[in-house]
Amino acid sequence: MTPDRQAFLDAFDQRIGPLLREDDFRGNAGHYVAKSGDVERVVEVQLSIYGARVTANLGLNLSWLLPAVRWVSPPELGPHAHECVRWVRLGVVSERAHDHWWSFETPPERDACLDELRREIFGAGRAWLLIESTKEAFLREAELRAERSRGPRHPSGRFAELRLLAAVLAWNGRNEEAQRRADDARRLWGEEQDRLTRALALFQDRFPPSDPDAAAVPDLMAELDRLIRP
Repeated sequence: MTPDRQAFLDAFDQRIGPLLREDDFRGNAGHYVAKSGDVERVVEVQLSIYGARVTANLGLNLSWLLPAVRWVSPPELGPHAHECVRWVRLGVVSERAHDHWWSFETPPERDACLDELRREIFGAGRAWLLIESTKEAFLREAELRAERSRGPRHPSGRFAELRLLAAVLAWNGRNEEAQRRADDARRLWGEEQDRLTRALALFQDRFPPSDPDAAAVPDLMAELDRLIRP
């Protein structure tokens, strides 16, 4: 990491990190996670590969819904924003309503950037993390994602979206609907299992494991059945 990028992360941890810890987050190096009940909340800065520019990502994760990909070890602290069930750029939920990157090329720009990040993280960012972390909000999003995933090949939706919807329906106590969505997902499990098996093979080809038997495609369908059982 270049000195200017490391300096920015250090400044973020010094100026914004303590405020996040007051909100029960823990972390460092621009990656902070807070757990409240079943939900993990994530605030994370993302440094651009195209120079001294930065944005921030917000994530909401369900700690009880294990990821489909298990062959990449998650951070001990908790998930990165893009690994969460839901994530969004900070600029999208702010008054800007669109993605935004800040420059920190000079010290004055860095100070201004940190001030704006602080205001937006503890303004619109905090509001989004709180409002969207409810069971009802997760269900609304899961329903929208299942609807958007429908198509000629998958008229009921794709496996990943149906799995999420069934799990969140059960979390909301709507067990009969959860079972119906799980049955829809079951019909697609063979296809999804093949897709994940190919993804695992590609990953192991690029990163040969010391123990080839250590990683495997999880039985997501069996896990889902256990989650939705009343």
